[in-house]
Amino acid sequence: MTKSEKINNSVFDNAYLSVYINDYVKKFRHFNSDEFIISIYGLKKFINEGDMVLVRFFEELKQNKITIENESNKESVNEIDITCKNITKDTSYNFKHQVQYLPSIIDISCKTEIPVVGIIIT
Repeated sequence: MTKSEKINNSVFDNAYLSVYINDYVKKFRHFNSDEFIISIYGLKKFINEGDMVLVRFFEELKQNKITIENESNKESVNEIDITCKNITKDTSYNFKHQVQYLPSIIDISCKTEIPVVGIIIT
């Protein structure tokens, strides 16, 4: 199957997210079949619950055994706390992510039509 066929067969109208799911997430699933829950603290107020691109993106990740949970709010997005739980192995990792180059992220968001939060999560 060619990349263009993969994109056309995807649930996404967004070619960039289709490539991300098909060529990154699904390849990862071949290597690792564990189930994960990723809790992200600090982005909730920046997410529009009606954003269909994010809704589909989260659904597609969930179908690939990666659940994204958006927890709590922060006033800014310069640093977010992330907890990655491996449900299969009952392990958990916590780390902080510094969001850098926000103007570039916004520019990429505009060019790809992927919400800023989607860019940060990927």
